[in-house]
Amino acid sequence: MKRRWRSGHANSAATVANIIKSDMAMTAELLKLTNSSYYSTSTTVSAPLQAVRILAIWSAGKAVGVDLSPRPYYVMGPLLFLVMLVPFTINGLAVRESFFVSFLGGLGVSADQAFSTGFLFFLVTLVTALPGAAIVAWEGVNRAEPKAAR
Repeated sequence: MKRRWRSGHANSAATVANIIKSDMAMTAELLKLTNSSYYSTSTTVSAPLQAVRILAIWSAGKAVGVDLSPRPYYVMGPLLFLVMLVPFTINGLAVRESFFVSFLGGLGVSADQAFSTGFLFFLVTLVTALPGAAIVAWEGVNRAEPKAAR
């Protein structure tokens, strides 16, 4: 796993989830942790990708000073991912942040902190996807060059 991580292939939450899924012991530990009574969730997280993304949202909240347990994020995460599928804006911009303000505001979080959590989650998602975008662009340029040389 360390070799794959360092080689630059871990460039998104999906890639991290795939690495975790390839190791059954790690998958079991992650799901055991996220479904443990410590977090007191009433639902279970069944996909490693979902667990990684929800923990990323919780980490973004902690980074901007939102002092909530991971429990509300396990309710909010799947709802957020569903809301972001609505094609009103590019990449869910503004819809995501509004959802954060609405959901976290109901839990006593200030609008500024809730918006910051949503926007930071967007930035983290964007930054982790950039290496993958660069690889796709590079491969596209490399595939186009042999055709031009003919």
